Amino acid sequence: MKFSILAIPLLAFFTSLSDAKATCTPSPKVTPKPQYEFSINLTLGAGTNVGIDIYNSRQTYLPIIGGSFCAKWNGGVTGTVVSGVANYYQTANGTSPYKLGFEYLLQTAEYPPASIVVRQAGWEVNFVGRTTYGFETGDAKYRGINTGVYIGVETGYVVNGTTTYTSVDGYSLV
Repeated sequence: MKFSILAIPLLAFFTSLSDAKATCTPSPKVTPKPQYEFSINLTLGAGTNVGIDIYNSRQTYLPIIGGSFCAKWNGGVTGTVVSGVANYYQTANGTSPYKLGFEYLLQTAEYPPASIVVRQAGWEVNFVGRTTYGFETGDAKYRGINTGVYIGVETGYVVNGTTTYTSVDGYSLV
């Protein structure tokens, strides 16, 4: 096998990493600390059950019919959740835990408004959702959220007939 001069030190480095044993103690250099970043309130419409999927899980799609948000981004911003976007949840046997997958659009209240895509995924166990968030926007004022690491905890959940109201507080890991 033929190696370049640069590949030999890299090969030795990666070989030493593969021989290293995990210590199960966090690195003193990197200890993430959660910092409050946002709150999102979603209003969900009546669900449509699409049946059992190929993984033997029941899938239900719910339309997002509105909502609001506030965030600390760029000195503080508020806005609405754009209606008409769908999200889903999956259950193994029609019971908890629920696998959550949301994708929706935020629109800031400023003029001109910025649009922010939200991708939210996680689990709901015993009526408490724990999710991760990814944000994407082309607006220069909020570009910093595109590469952040965010987690959220559901802080409220109310079902009123065919409408579900849910709220979540989100944190960045810094």
